[in-house]
Amino acid sequence: MTGAQSHNKLNILFLISDMQGGGAQRVASLLCNAWAGRGDMVTIVTYEPEGTQPFYPLSENIDVIGMDLQGNGSGVGKALISNSKRVLRISKIIKDTKPDAILCFGYDVSVLGVLSAMGLHKNVIACERSDPSVYPAAGIWKKLRDYAYRHVDQLVVQTPAAQEYCHQFRPAVDIIPNPVSRPDTTSPADIKKPDRRFIASLGRLSHEKGHDILIEAFANIAGTHKDTDLLLIGGGPCLEFYEKKAASLGLKERIHFTGQSKNPFPVLEQAELFVLPSRFEGFPNALAEAMALGLPCIATGGAAGAKALIDYGRNGLIVPGEDPKAMAEAMDSLLSDKDFAQKLGAGAAKITEYLDMDKVIAMWDSLIKTGDEDNVEQRA
Repeated sequence: MTGAQSHNKLNILFLISDMQGGGAQRVASLLCNAWAGRGDMVTIVTYEPEGTQPFYPLSENIDVIGMDLQGNGSGVGKALISNSKRVLRISKIIKDTKPDAILCFGYDVSVLGVLSAMGLHKNVIACERSDPSVYPAAGIWKKLRDYAYRHVDQLVVQTPAAQEYCHQFRPAVDIIPNPVSRPDTTSPADIKKPDRRFIASLGRLSHEKGHDILIEAFANIAGTHKDTDLLLIGGGPCLEFYEKKAASLGLKERIHFTGQSKNPFPVLEQAELFVLPSRFEGFPNALAEAMALGLPCIATGGAAGAKALIDYGRNGLIVPGEDPKAMAEAMDSLLSDKDFAQKLGAGAAKITEYLDMDKVIAMWDSLIKTGDEDNVEQRA
């Protein structure tokens, strides 16, 4: 990593449900690799079976513990038993590893982190990875999350909107954005590039990501921009539905579905523009990476994190959510005005200065150090 300056080595325990494909997992791998790269001790704990291969590469210096405790079964009783086993196992891991901080990625994992660390005087940091104002916890998990967020040592969110929502739990809520650098485009891509020029979107094909809105928007401009296709990078539960939707609009040959990708960036950087159509979003990693590539970008107002990244008309465009017509007009404006598109792309590329890895890691380091000092005072 980057932090060549000397520092007291940290011992970090990182709790996350799994290390498969996903935005939270990608950020977890980036952060953990950065800490391990400068000599810190990093242990990742997941619910997965021991030996499960992570989707994103991890440093060989990171210790990954798979607890083999996936799934809750059906019914409240089985869920209680499953999570009790997780709490007991995590508590033992905490005692064995003696971490300076326990980072919990996700509200459900944060609940288990708080319960596992009870009485151990550890710095437990809950990390909210979505926008809780539009994607709230439900049922018993809402009560447990509310309890956890009030009792963790520190609570971290990614956007001002999430911070405002979480102030109901505690007065101090820290914002730490995800780190972003310009993605590597020199390695071979694992997806195929369309033969013609194309608009791109990157993300899980699920309802909240809003690709159905983007497909409708593209249908509105497909007749005007007959030389342009749409590339949807990612897999997910809505794939078959979206394929049928594309076919019903007569766009089966012009809308391309790649499936999940580990390295889409050599193809992505060749797009005319990037669109984030999400209905809601925590921190839009895909948008930040597209901006880092210097692509002109369009995002919906429903993606709270997008508003923290895009300065309208300077480095991107924001359109109303659930509005295919507005999205189509924005896409048409960028495809029709090359100078404007280039201006937005040049502005977008500067996002790497704001989300530089060293700056983000320094924020985490400061939080971990502050929490450790607070715990020392409590133990004194």
